[in-house]
Amino acid sequence: MNKLIINLRSTLRKLGVNKLIARFINSNVYEEKFQEAILKSLKPNYVVWDVGANIGFYSKKFAERTKNIVYAFEPIPYSCDILKDSCAAFSNVKVLPIALGSENTVIKMTANSSSPTNRVLSENENEHQQTINVDVRRGDDLISNDIEAPNFIKIDVEGFEIDVIKGLENILSLEDLKVIAIEIHFGLLEERGYKNGPLEIFSILENKGFNLRWIDYSHLVALKA
Repeated sequence: MNKLIINLRSTLRKLGVNKLIARFINSNVYEEKFQEAILKSLKPNYVVWDVGANIGFYSKKFAERTKNIVYAFEPIPYSCDILKDSCAAFSNVKVLPIALGSENTVIKMTANSSSPTNRVLSENENEHQQTINVDVRRGDDLISNDIEAPNFIKIDVEGFEIDVIKGLENILSLEDLKVIAIEIHFGLLEERGYKNGPLEIFSILENKGFNLRWIDYSHLVALKA
């Protein structure tokens, strides 16, 4: 059934139906449903990883609802500076100016200060835009005395979500990881060569023991009992 849903979503995107629907439905409705679903699943003792924190919209909400620490990952300097300022009142937010991915490396990202959706450049994409090199780390390699393993992960990384998931192989197996909330960017994944990226993400999480639910056509919440 989930494979059917993913294939249908991809087909509708290619036909332009999703854009047509978006003209008549306020996109904020989708975000509000996602927000409601994930905040409902956040318990006050959870350690949170906000991957792709941007300027802190969710980081602040997480910090208000958990007594534990919120790690906010944001590699774009402009966004990271705003993130630090917006979360300054929360002592339980730790901002980390790095990206998460499938390997420890350096990648090139767009760095438009006026855009809330900076992203990784595709290999065949021209660079006639402002870019920046950012440090990438595997989530599995960050677990130490300084960075605690998460109970809750939110991922919104503009088409880089499959790379983030692949770098969390060990963390995904942890019994204490209870929630993963992801925005799936079908078009951007395909542009990066991951035609079956959404299915691969779904399969990885399902094999790790998560029960998955689509909140809408692009937001996925995975829960582990």
